[in-house]
Order: sequence, then structure tokens, then C-alpha cells
Amino acid sequence: MIIMDRLTDKEEWHKKVFDEGIVSGWREDVLAIPDELFWNIAIRDKHQSWDREGKVESSDDNMFYRGLTGIMNANSFDYCIKELQSKAKYYEQTGIIPTLDACASIAKSDNLVSKNLHDALRKAFDTLKSDQSSSPDWHPNSNDMVQDLVDPSMYPLVYGRSKISKGEVVGVNDAIEKWAGKGSFGRLEFGKRVPLVLWKDRRLFWSKTYQWLPANVVIQEDGKVKFTSYINNIHPTKYPEIYRTIEKLIETALPLWDQCLTVAVDRYGKEKDGAGRIEPRFPYPENPDDDNHENWIWIPSVPSPTMEVDGENGNGHGSGDEVGMNIEDTYNEEDKEESEEDDGESKEDDWAAEDNWEAEDNWEAEYEEEAKYEGEAEVKWGWSRRPLIPEPSFEDVNYSREPEKCLAKKFKKSGLQIIVKMASIELTPEKPEFPMGGWHIEGQMNEHICGTALYYLDSDNITSSDLSFRMQTMEDTGQELGVGEDSYHWLEQVYGTYLKWERSPCLQNYGSVETRQGRLLAFPNAFFLVPLKRSNKTRSQTIHRIMARRSTHTHHLHSKRTTSTNELVGRLSLWRYFRSPQ
Repeated sequence: MIIMDRLTDKEEWHKKVFDEGIVSGWREDVLAIPDELFWNIAIRDKHQSWDREGKVESSDDNMFYRGLTGIMNANSFDYCIKELQSKAKYYEQTGIIPTLDACASIAKSDNLVSKNLHDALRKAFDTLKSDQSSSPDWHPNSNDMVQDLVDPSMYPLVYGRSKISKGEVVGVNDAIEKWAGKGSFGRLEFGKRVPLVLWKDRRLFWSKTYQWLPANVVIQEDGKVKFTSYINNIHPTKYPEIYRTIEKLIETALPLWDQCLTVAVDRYGKEKDGAGRIEPRFPYPENPDDDNHENWIWIPSVPSPTMEVDGENGNGHGSGDEVGMNIEDTYNEEDKEESEEDDGESKEDDWAAEDNWEAEDNWEAEYEEEAKYEGEAEVKWGWSRRPLIPEPSFEDVNYSREPEKCLAKKFKKSGLQIIVKMASIELTPEKPEFPMGGWHIEGQMNEHICGTALYYLDSDNITSSDLSFRMQTMEDTGQELGVGEDSYHWLEQVYGTYLKWERSPCLQNYGSVETRQGRLLAFPNAFFLVPLKRSNKTRSQTIHRIMARRSTHTHHLHSKRTTSTNELVGRLSLWRYFRSPQ
């Protein structure tokens, strides 16, 4: 998936993927990528510990005694090309690229946001920044580098305290005139609208105090989107043009949400409906137990954690064949001549950790200790085998969604609920780097956020930045793995994740997507922001981004709605008396 995502970042990729000459060059470069790079992506942040204050600290420590080899071979690359050729046809029809689609999907597009809309968004940012210049709202713990222009955490719904309208609808244009200073302290308490949920939903993740407020939108006959309630923290009468601009961005994002969001057909989410790949690429193995010798390749030599696989079997790259390049550099054949003329300084990959490929120094002692109790032959077998990686078999999927199941049709009567956030990241020569964020899910369970659309308005004069994605795996492996006690090491290495290890999260890394200027991304809510580094430290640069979060329960898109700005009136009084949008 990482290879395919990087290839789709290339200019004219949808044409080049059918050119065998270009594909041949890609194949050569991709097969030269060291397994370490792929492996380090898979195990990133999989080792967790807690400091004295109880905060979780993550690291990339490799707790396996050896890394996986043979991750990418000729057959796997051919699989990628076949899938990209299928996606290229879909891209030419829609302008949308499904990516990192193992069973959940991310959608990206670099051409759906028109120049007119882009310019209107820039004007909206400039207007809000100018109006807030006397008192900027710097995001907490951002070192005055992230200015929140529209922040849903400001003036949210507070259970039991916020003023609400009783039975009437708070609109947009007449909201202040009609409702400012009115309403009542309705007893809207936590729990009133909390449904009976599965135990895995865990009420711990429901806030008992507050909730972000979505704005209601309707989808009109012509397919255009229109707000029917005010956006929290955007003055409805002072900024009507900003409302229209955000409406157009939501219209543009709808097809990407169609692409990446699935709907659970049944209550438990076992049957799903969506576009593209909604089931795992590879079926779960029939017998993944460690004792199944068919899952392994035996290396008939003295056991060694760093031992190499015979190149003839196609399942290893030995250390002598490693090529010193990162995955991103591999794909830029247009820049290959420039890279060869560089000064020779090594290029450190942002998302690849330091080489943890070698085993721990005490492997010999561990081997001898195990041999005392389990027998040398059995232990030697365990230490001198490599996982046999299942070969992929390409099966095409339909990336289009049936028209009657698109969001514009499905929610035409009820409309959607949208949470808007606008932020500006300020990089200067004095503050040239923006630190990485932490893994997080957007919002809390009571906000029912199922997807995010993010648009990067400006990101010039910086090195490439990425969003990394990961998804939850089984929390209680138990009998679900179908293996004997502690016989899950083949699964761990093949899937690149830890099982039944107390310091490892039950999460599987998907990879990352570049957040370049002008790119619209849509994805389910599991993402991580990696460092932004300025490429030119001699002048200031601003990165504007706008997020629209679709607020509706992931599994029941047809029914679940939350309290929105069409009910809350408390914020309107501030706008009336202070004559200010913020």
C-alpha cells in the first residue's frame, strides 16, 4: 500500500502506469528498497511504556529477535501495478485516488478543488486572521505556532448549562436577531442521548461534560450543500461569504467521503456496504499456528538472528544487497539526476526509524537458555526459520459507489451534520519546525464523528509533511487467532504487529499520505501528524488547513444525530452584544 501511495503522488501517474518502460524502472527501484524501511513503518510506535506521571511514551524498539525479509518481491510489485492500473481508470473518471485501502480506505485528490474555491478559501483565512490579529487564539502547547481561527472546542455544548431552544429551530441568517438573549437552560444532560452500545464502545470515551457542536446542512435538489444552522464560532451575518465557501468545500468533499466511509448493514458491523475495498486484501490463514511447518522457511545452518535467507527462494534481500535510499526518493525518477548530483549527505527518512534490524547482543545467551529447557533441536528450529510470506493474488474491486447509496442521495431528507475547524500553522526562521503530534482519534464518542475531510490551502516552502494512519486490531486475541498458546509469532511477523504483549497497542500501522498544498483528503478518524520541517529557513511561511468533520455515528449513518447549533442559543448573545464574530 505504501508503494502504491507513493507512486500515485507522481505527476501523470495514471498514464505512466500503462507504460512498460517506466514501470520497468519503477520495478527495479522498488525491489532495491531495503526490507528495514518497510518493517520500521510496520512496527512504528508499537513499544509503549509509562513514565512516572502516567503518560504513555512510544518508541520504535524492535522487540522481535529478527525483522521480516522478502516483504517486496517481483510478484508483489506486479500486484501493485495491476491495482494501480485499475485505480487509474477510476481516477480519470472521478479525480479521486483511493489509497492505503487494506479494508478501510483513505481518499485523496489534487484537482477537485477548483482555483476559484481555492482563492475563496484563502480569502476566508485572510479575513479571519485579520479580524483576530489583536487577540489570536494560539492552540495549547503549540509554542504560539498554531492559530485556531475556528475552534470547535470554543463554546461547545456543556451538559446541564448551555441554553437551548425548546422545539424550535435556530437557523443561520436570523439566528442572532431571533434568538440572542433567549432560550432556556434545558436539562440536556449526559446520558439522555447515549444509546445502548456494545461493550467495546466503552463509556469511558463519552464525555460527561461537553460536546462539540456540529452545524446542520441540507443537500438541495441541484446537489448543492446549504447550512441550515450557524457554524459554531463563525458569525453568520458578518461572514456570509465564508459560509458559502465552506458549503462549496463540503460539496467537493462528499465524493471522497463516499469513497472512504462504509456503512454497517447490520447492528454488529459484520456486514458492510461501501465503495472499493471494504474487506481485507488477504484471507486469514487457515492454520497460522507456529507449529505449522508450512508457514516457515527453514535455514539449515547455525541459528543466528541476523542470518540471511537464500536469495534463490525469493524471500530475502541479504544485507549485502541493501540500497541506501528511502522509499520516497525511489519514486522520483524525474529527480534522479538531481539526486545524483547532491553533495553526498545522507537523507534521513522522516517516517523510518533508525535501523533496528540487528538482533539484541545477548541472543546467544537467550538461545542457550531456551535450549536447556526445551531441547536444542526444537529451539534451533525456532531460531533458524523465517516466516513464509503469503503471495498476493490480484482481484479487482469496484471503486464506484452505487448512485442511490451516495451520501447526497441517502441523506437528502435528513441532511448531514458538519463540524468545522480552521487553523493556521506559522513557521518562522526563529521557529522553523513544527513538532509532531500524538496518535489520536478526532473527538469523543458522544460527538459521533465518523470521518474527516482536510484541505491544505498553503504549504509552500517546507519539506513534505504527512499524516500517518493506523487501525485497531483484535483487542482480545484469545481463541480468535486460532492458534495454540503463545503460537502466534508467525502472525506477528507476517502482519507486522504484536499480539499478547502487554506494552504493545492493539493497532496496525497502515502507512502515511503526503499532505501537499492543494490536496483534499478524506479518511476515517485514526490519524497521526508527523513533523513539518521548513526547507527554507530564511523567510516566514504559513500553512492553512481547514477540516470538516462529518458527525454521525459510524455504524448507523441513517439514524444517529447529535445536538447541534440548531438547538443551542447561548453563543448568539455574545455575538449580539459584543458585535464581534469571535
